[in-house]
Amino acid sequence: MRTVVAIHNTVNERTWREILTWEKEYPECLNGLKLVRFGGRPDEPTAKARFYGAMGYKPPFDRHDWVVERCGKEVRGRRAFEPWACPRQAEAAVRGSA
Repeated sequence: MRTVVAIHNTVNERTWREILTWEKEYPECLNGLKLVRFGGRPDEPTAKARFYGAMGYKPPFDRHDWVVERCGKEVRGRRAFEPWACPRQAEAAVRGSA
């Protein structure tokens, strides 16, 4: 179970770093940026995931939607973790070395 928790924490930490990277487009709001909600939606694949699945690829690791508070307003985001897009990074995340 410790391994599962470690993987989950690694994925969540990497996700937050990615969210911060995307939110850099709004530098005036970064200091007060807050995560309001974050949830997995693995049973609702994105269009890209459905396309790659039709091409014979394995489905993505997971999909998460989030809501951040940016400059006092709630803003939604969506990201699918797609190992076919960057297999080395996905493998490193699972090993905990990302």
